[in-house]
Amino acid sequence: MNKISEIFKRGKALIPFITCGDPNLDATAEIIKSMCAGGADIIGLRIPFSDPVAESAYMQSAACRALSNGVTTDTIFDFVSNIRGEIQQPIIIISYANSVFSYGTQRFIDKCAQTGIEGLILLDVPLEERQEFASLCRPSKIALIPTAALIDKQRIEKICETKESFIYFSPARSCAKNLQTFKEIISELPSQMRMPVAARLDLSIPETDSEIKYADGVILETEISRLIDEYSFKAARPIGKLLAEIKTQIK
Repeated sequence: MNKISEIFKRGKALIPFITCGDPNLDATAEIIKSMCAGGADIIGLRIPFSDPVAESAYMQSAACRALSNGVTTDTIFDFVSNIRGEIQQPIIIISYANSVFSYGTQRFIDKCAQTGIEGLILLDVPLEERQEFASLCRPSKIALIPTAALIDKQRIEKICETKESFIYFSPARSCAKNLQTFKEIISELPSQMRMPVAARLDLSIPETDSEIKYADGVILETEISRLIDEYSFKAARPIGKLLAEIKTQIK
């Protein structure tokens, strides 16, 4: 069992995502420390990508700011190496497959292992194409975390067959009932197949409390980028405060 799985064994997990280098690397480091102080259980670190698929305007702006700062994949690995000793929380890299391919898949996985990264989410790699990445992640004990958007029993069963740390659930429309149905399907599976589900939380909808109720973990992504967009280099404090407030709701 890796560190990520251990987090979910202890209870609901709070997982903020931040684009590395937004608004710059020093500020990213301060924000991550504030996240940890605010109760983050896992840190999601995005590699900025020039052509993100179906992302919010805030997420696109975050990627543009990071790229304009000259952030590269090597920059991010160096950043993780520098900050790794200062935080205890597991770190997950979130990326698109093109960034991994262009870097070299084996080289990318090796660098993840060397820098102490515990998990990887590839947003545009479907279940049917994950094996070429999983076969490299497994020997390095890096969790290749599956994503899910559809509520389909057969597909959910196949996702659970991966037996990874958790499922990143991000449907086209955030809805507590969608999450409830997704969890009900998992509850009907044999106990050895069941996986925790972390849902992307949209704070702009009124069903947030219900989503927290059904989720095994909550992912904050757009809201983090929105606060950075609003507060720029002074975003660490409001982000830490937001996480502390949500942490009290998921205990």
